[in-house]
Amino acid sequence: MAVERLYGYGDRLVPLHGDLAALSTIDFPVPEFGGVIAIQSLHHLSGPVLQSAYRRIHSLLRPGGVFLLLERLKVENAVVFPLLRSVWQRLDRQHGSGTTPQEGDTFARHQMAQKEEEDVPVTLETHLAWLRECQFDVATLHVHGNRGLIMAIK
Repeated sequence: MAVERLYGYGDRLVPLHGDLAALSTIDFPVPEFGGVIAIQSLHHLSGPVLQSAYRRIHSLLRPGGVFLLLERLKVENAVVFPLLRSVWQRLDRQHGSGTTPQEGDTFARHQMAQKEEEDVPVTLETHLAWLRECQFDVATLHVHGNRGLIMAIK
């Protein structure tokens, strides 16, 4: 999909295939990058593997390089679930997103769906803490429901 969508960028796009859980094994064509973007692709990684990915991303960025992360955030408990569900329903009405059925109609079903999909999202606070541990300067750019856009600068 990326190759099709970014076709107009010519040689500025270098598609790579590899395992996100093993970023250190991917042979990148250049020693450093000005930016890295991850869109809802890291919530399948366990905590230690995600932290390792953050360290690798930091090592790949040149000074001042930007890491943009748009990611699922953990729904922390049953108390907040109904309010988040109302956000998903609004998204479905306004944009036809189909989010509500995917997220489940109860907190227990939400947790079950995540387990079946092998999703292990973490909280916004956890993302920020782990990125800071890697020596990134971080800012939350946007949060809507259980999706967050985070900027991390080396």
